[in-house]
Amino acid sequence: MSRSMENLLTGLGGQAFPNPPPGIDSTLAYTYDDPGFALPDGDENTLDPNANKFKIGVPSKVDPRGPVYYNVTSTTSGAASGIKIQGNTVDTRFRWHGVPAGLAQSAGAKPQYNVFNTARLGKDFASNPTHGYEVLTYHEVCFLLAEAAQRNYAVGGGTAQSWYEAGIAASMKWNGVDPAIIANYTASVAENTYGTSVALQTTPVSPGWVSRWTTP
Repeated sequence: MSRSMENLLTGLGGQAFPNPPPGIDSTLAYTYDDPGFALPDGDENTLDPNANKFKIGVPSKVDPRGPVYYNVTSTTSGAASGIKIQGNTVDTRFRWHGVPAGLAQSAGAKPQYNVFNTARLGKDFASNPTHGYEVLTYHEVCFLLAEAAQRNYAVGGGTAQSWYEAGIAASMKWNGVDPAIIANYTASVAENTYGTSVALQTTPVSPGWVSRWTTP
């Protein structure tokens, strides 16, 4: 998982990080919302809101598809306890965090960026995909129609909001998310790390961000 995907999915929709996560039968000893400890400057892009921090555990709130897209780390994926990072001994198991893009070549060998200590592609996508290899899904079509409606194109019925929410529901169903949480997710104004919320007709409360649906 990239840090960008982590920032997009963390907090979005305000739903609890599942425990047990997808593909695991028993609950895990999570650490939630770890503030992290500092890493040396110079390796990461400082425009990243989470630059130069190493965090263990998982966020308490997440887009419910996030743990489906990317599995928490485990001993099977190569994570372990007793890992030394910047003078700190940490347990990189049960961790759901990503690797920042654009790292300097010299940073690649550092344990804080090791792929074994990072959330990996979900098992439903990594091998024997549940959905096969679909080129264009129905939920993607819904989002395209929502954008077309927002730009005042005739899309054969429906509004930007109705197609947008239909796309969310279809995506949730496609990824095996509990249908009971879809309505709460769609109406949520909880923001992700970048300041984006799910509810369509909301103005982000974080300063400096502009709604995705604001007309330029």
